[in-house]
Amino acid sequence: MGLIRWMTQKGPKKRPELSEVIGHLKSVQPMKTENLETVGTIQFSRAHFLAKGGYGSVYLGRCERSTSDVVIKRIELLDENRKKVIDRELTALQNLSHSNIVKFFDSASTLDYM
Repeated sequence: MGLIRWMTQKGPKKRPELSEVIGHLKSVQPMKTENLETVGTIQFSRAHFLAKGGYGSVYLGRCERSTSDVVIKRIELLDENRKKVIDRELTALQNLSHSNIVKFFDSASTLDYM
């Protein structure tokens, strides 16, 4: 189970205590450049898996446009219709600026992933 899903369990008794989250974060090894996969200006580490959702998996990574580590969402492109939906979502994210919404920096794609 990814860290985000663990922290957002529906049942409050299933959620970790703050000390457990801190312990988990301390156990995560720093990302090493030689272990990063690169797609365009984005790099991510499969060893730093955070969560899995309906459209893809979330990893810790880096982006040229950011000075700190970022969250990378890998979305599998199953068909052309999904690509259109993702393109619309990316356009909307690029135009959003709100304190409760994760800042969108960049996107890159391969033949199989966006």
